Amino acid sequence: MPDKPVRRSFPGFAHHSRAKALRLAKPKADLLAKQAQIVFLALPHGVAAEFARLLLQQGAQVIDLSADFRLKSAIVY
Repeated sequence: MPDKPVRRSFPGFAHHSRAKALRLAKPKADLLAKQAQIVFLALPHGVAAEFARLLLQQGAQVIDLSADFRLKSAIVY
């Protein structure tokens, strides 16, 4: 994903003053861990577990909204 303004992807936010400074970019675990105390993940199944591992290794607290850590059994999922 190229670095681009949020307002280009979500025009409904264009009128908000902070939207001009917000940008969409490919997430980097090391950078997120340095910039945030808590990182919320809402990633596809299987992707969240790997990304969470990287964040946890960097010392970030992670709240995962995917099914990766919610269910212990793949059969139940």
